[in-house]
Formats: sequence, C-alpha cells, structure tokens
Amino acid sequence: MSDDVQVIECSQCGRLHEVASGETRIECECGQVLDDSASAAPKAATDPATDAVEEAASPSPSLLERLRTNWRTLSIVGAVLIAAGLLLAFLHSPGPTFAELKFKGRGGLAAKDSRIDVETCLRILEDDARTKEHLAAADELLQSPETEFLIKRLSEMVVGPQLASRELIIRMLGQMGDDRALPVLENLLTDGDHSIVQLTASAMAQIDSASAESVLREQFADPAWAREMLPAVSMVNNDTAARLVASCLKRPELRLVAIKEIRLSKMERCLNDLIAVASDRSVIEPDRVLAIEALGTCEGKAARRGLANLLEDTKVGWKARQVLDEKGRL
Repeated sequence: MSDDVQVIECSQCGRLHEVASGETRIECECGQVLDDSASAAPKAATDPATDAVEEAASPSPSLLERLRTNWRTLSIVGAVLIAAGLLLAFLHSPGPTFAELKFKGRGGLAAKDSRIDVETCLRILEDDARTKEHLAAADELLQSPETEFLIKRLSEMVVGPQLASRELIIRMLGQMGDDRALPVLENLLTDGDHSIVQLTASAMAQIDSASAESVLREQFADPAWAREMLPAVSMVNNDTAARLVASCLKRPELRLVAIKEIRLSKMERCLNDLIAVASDRSVIEPDRVLAIEALGTCEGKAARRGLANLLEDTKVGWKARQVLDEKGRL
C-alpha cells in the first residue's frame, strides 16, 4: 500500500476502507461517513527516549488526589499504628507515678478505692528506681484505714536487706503505733546492720505500748546494748522513752549516758527522776553535778524548786546556786 492511500475503519460497522489522499467525503456501505481520524493504520514506531519525555511531561495526580482516593486505607493503617504504639507504651510502662494516683477526700484514701491505692503505693515503695516518690507514698499509706493489711505487707517487705525503702518502712511501722508490728520489729533488733537496730529500737519506743516497752526493757538488760540504743530511744521523747531513760538513771553504768540524753532531748518527763539523782547523797558527786546541769535545761517551777532545794547541800549546793544564777532565778 502506497503512502497516498490510507485505511480507515468505519466507526459504525467496522469495515475497513482504502481511501486515497485527497478524497474529502467517503461513505461506508452502511451509510456512515468515514472520518480519517479513525485510521486503523498501525501506529508508527516512536523513539523510546521521546516516549519517556512525553510520559514525564504528562500530568500526574496530585498528593491530595491520591490521599482522597486512598483515605480509607490510610485511616486503617493509622489506626493500627496508634494501637500498636499504645500497646508498647503500656507494656514498657514502669507503672503509674505517684502524681497519677487519685486520692479521695481530706482524710486519705477513699474506702472504695483504698485497696487499689494501697497496693499502688506499696509497689512504689518496693521499686528502688522510684526513691523520689517513696516519702509521698509512705505519707498516703499512713493515712490508710487498712492498718492490719498494711502492717502485714510492710512486714513482708522490710525483711529484704537490699530494699532502698527499708529504713522508711521501719519508721512507718513505728508511726502506726500498733502492737501487730512488734513481731517483725523484734526480729529486726538482731539485724546485722547497727543503724537498722537503732532505728528499730526507736520505732518500738514510738509504738508507746506496754508490750513494746516490755520488749525494750528485756533488751536494755544488756548495758552495752542499752548504751548504744539510748540516743535513738530518747529522741522519741514519749512516755515509753521517758520510763526507759529514767530506769537507766538508777544504773551507775548507764547514768551518765541517760543524763546526757535527757539534757539533749529536753525530756521534761524525766524531771522528777533527775531531781532524785541530784538529791541522792549515795550517788557520786560528779554524777550529781551533771544531773543539776541537766536540771538547768528544764523549764518550769518544778525544775526551779528542785534546784532551790539543793542550795543547802554541802556537796553540790554550789552547783545548784551557779545554775540558778545563770538562769536568773535567784
């Protein structure tokens, strides 16, 4: 077929027609006018490089159009990613911080949520990585009405010698003032750590009960032990502590330590016992002098009366006068 002839396909019936160039109007047998733009001639081969340029130049759908087309798929993928992120955060979370706990009411833990919140605070105390939260957790636990449950759990925890909150737990057991804490505290009196023993003695004195005092009196029977524990016990400065310190005033080997602690802690509860030592002529003079000096640190009429009664004493009257002069009580 020459270059002057082209093949045109009828758009209606599909017949092919050879049409010479220059013919302007040709009709198919079906009556359809042929259009030379519908030529069935094979498309001429083109240069690949040219095709690539034309393809690059052709407009592509915009990012917005693609997002509109695939919005459903993207939404599903996004939801899956968010869910996976939340799951990972939950699995790797160290637990709620103390700030996230919601305590109800001025009185401490709400009865409805108290067991949950107590367990949360206990987990904080068990976590050595959260020492900054220990004091706040302990404060809330001390307000909990679940004393029996709390003592049981704290007694189990305090046995661990490596626990960072161990000393804090011992203080808590003392502050709770409950005899149910005595068994574990009595066991801790034999701990190998001297500071733990001192802290335990202080906690037992703080319980301030007949049972706690009885346990401490048994321990105080050992002069060496009593000498080491007196500073910790006297700092509590309650009735139990005062009776224990006063009992040491009657023991020559412990008297100086007891006088010293009365003076440092300003134990007014031991005032009468101190006056008794200062007035007792069977007590050696240096101890009586120290007792008078300790009386000088006490306030009130009873201390002044005790010193005044010693003014005529031939051995220590001079010290009583000196103390009264310093205090401006003569």
